[in-house]
Amino acid sequence: MTTAIAPTIVTRPVEPARKYTVEEYLAMPDGDRYEFIDGQLREDSMGMKAATTTIRAGRRLDEYAERSGAGVVCSESLLYRIFANDQVVRRADVSFFRAGRAPSPELNVITTAPDLVVEVVSPSNETIDDRLKVEAWLNAGVGMVWVLLPDTREVTIYRRGHRPRILTAEDTIEGDDLLPGFSAVVANLFPLPELAPPVEAEA
Repeated sequence: MTTAIAPTIVTRPVEPARKYTVEEYLAMPDGDRYEFIDGQLREDSMGMKAATTTIRAGRRLDEYAERSGAGVVCSESLLYRIFANDQVVRRADVSFFRAGRAPSPELNVITTAPDLVVEVVSPSNETIDDRLKVEAWLNAGVGMVWVLLPDTREVTIYRRGHRPRILTAEDTIEGDDLLPGFSAVVANLFPLPELAPPVEAEA
């Protein structure tokens, strides 16, 4: 079954004329800055709002994991080589493994699909291969994908075989069977709204 996918995150090719092998990419000392798609390096463009949202959402998940012992939360530095196309290596803004499923802490290239992937949309991004990225995670065995939109303070939840669900800031997001006991008001996954500029007093 094909899941309908909404726009998420764009990546732009770096040095489009230069093609690498996956072995060359994995040997790069700074390779974890990029994703690798069919011979090309791709680097995410993330604005301030998206960056702070990533930290906030990751902290909520990490607090849950520490409190419950339910699993391990990982940052965007991990590289995932879990796709049918072995020439694709991707990064997730935040990912979560249930207890007993986490890879060895010595690994940087992961070949096990996480239970949850969180992707954060930056308003500066354009939608090029966004839909394919969410679909790729699901097809690779990721149980659930959350796509966070900082501008509207909304979350879209994707699971294979289910229609996408959109939650607004006032809604409560739950972890279902993959994060048992996790519950948070959607607004708490995002930074506090920016303060309005001060109003100048009339002369």
